Amino acid sequence: MPRSSNLAIFQADLKPADPTDDRGKAARATGSRAELVDLLGRGVATVADLAKQLRLTRNAVRFHLASLQRAGLVRARGTRPGKRRAHATYELTEQVDQRFPNAYKLSLQQLLTELKHRYSRRTVTAIVRGAGDRLAKPALSKPHLTSLRSRAREAGRLIEAIGGSITIESDHGTFLLRAEGCPLAAVVAHHPEVCNLVENFLAQSTGASIKQQCHYRLNPRCEFRVRSSAQS
Repeated sequence: MPRSSNLAIFQADLKPADPTDDRGKAARATGSRAELVDLLGRGVATVADLAKQLRLTRNAVRFHLASLQRAGLVRARGTRPGKRRAHATYELTEQVDQRFPNAYKLSLQQLLTELKHRYSRRTVTAIVRGAGDRLAKPALSKPHLTSLRSRAREAGRLIEAIGGSITIESDHGTFLLRAEGCPLAAVVAHHPEVCNLVENFLAQSTGASIKQQCHYRLNPRCEFRVRSSAQS
């Protein structure tokens, strides 16, 4: 049975690395866990295979594989002979079919298309933002997140939890969160309003002022600016 890798919008079971931790630097490159799952859905592959197709370092691929293995979504399959030594191969587990059915992507695309057909763009954007607020209710702003830096780190953690590989940059009193690749790329390219959903989810969850300035079109990339309320 063919497998699909459309990540459920907020998969908290993928435990991300602290984006400020040096051990997570290898994962900050193009691609994402979602793309890796896509490739493994086509058959078993080695770290070298995945690194080449995703244009990632091998360490970055190992980082993503470790996260997916912890979540029970990927497992080692065996080995493949190499020039100098055998290389481990990996495959998806049966849990992928249960968690990432293709119907999620198709249903969301058609739902957004129908909303745009019936309502104005402003109304559709308001609906999507409202959905982001609702998603944040189970994880409302944590009282201990007092500094802007800690709120930026929490926002980065939440983005990594849905499959993005985040870099956090300080920029004139604000923080810029960049993710090469987009965990919602299958939908965002045609429906950029989805980024407003993520923006509101992050803002409500962290208590920070967050502005999305993502790049759409081909190969969408996430970009969110985190500011203090006074700068809003």
